[in-house]
Amino acid sequence: MFKNLCVMTATGILLSGCAMMTESKNSEANLEKLNPDTTATASTNKHDLDGTRIDWIYNSSGSGMILSFEDGLAQYEWVAGARKGRSAENIPYQSRKIGEDMYLINWVQPEKPDFITLIFDFKNSTAFSSGLIGYGTERQRNLFLDGTINSIDR
Repeated sequence: MFKNLCVMTATGILLSGCAMMTESKNSEANLEKLNPDTTATASTNKHDLDGTRIDWIYNSSGSGMILSFEDGLAQYEWVAGARKGRSAENIPYQSRKIGEDMYLINWVQPEKPDFITLIFDFKNSTAFSSGLIGYGTERQRNLFLDGTINSIDR
């Protein structure tokens, strides 16, 4: 009887796992139906902000930067706050228009190592950032801040 219980339990676990895998695959298929170019988007960099220069500031700290995009590369310079004078250039970036005058941007700086995601709402002059600064190091910290756009040149 114990053997039969073990076989039934193992069979139940196996069938549950198969059902979960099928459900997961169906969910992925449904996602692709909603957004048929999901796989293309994931593998293709978009550079919707090339030719754009944004002067913006974090509301909580007063730290500000000028961020610009050209030929699929981002560059920034901190112009106010504790990081003033620091800069970086030739950072491969991705961007996507997500609304009227609203963009989602991300990049990775492996040498720092930082992963940054930004949302700029040009219409409302707002900025939002999320990131993992110093990932994998003892100085790792999360970034989750908002800011104000001072000017946009396009």
